[in-house]
Amino acid sequence: MARRPEPRISKVTVWECVRDVLIHAINKGQLPAAAVALILIIVALRLPPDKLGQLVDVVVNWHYGLSLIGYLIAIVVLVAWLWHHRWCRGVQQREMDRLVEERNFWQGKVMGEPMRSSEAGDQKEG
Repeated sequence: MARRPEPRISKVTVWECVRDVLIHAINKGQLPAAAVALILIIVALRLPPDKLGQLVDVVVNWHYGLSLIGYLIAIVVLVAWLWHHRWCRGVQQREMDRLVEERNFWQGKVMGEPMRSSEAGDQKEG
């Protein structure tokens, strides 16, 4: 009968864990955010308890102001996207109309008589 393999016990030290996390942060481009978070933690640990409340208020108010700017940017991007979508739709519609005219012209030339459009709303000869 085969023996079960013994489970491998790997001993990972704290410094190896920190190294792996930092390498992963570098690969993902998150090292600057991690550095800012580390600096904030160090500052928070060194502050006296009465000043820590003031620091939290500043950070929360700063975040609230940035979220308002984010919402404003989102609205501007949405309006710009809507305008661009309508513009592209107009360009596409004009091109489709031009292609219909071109198709009708060449079909009429080949068939020897003007062809009616297959468009439901466009029933003119041409």
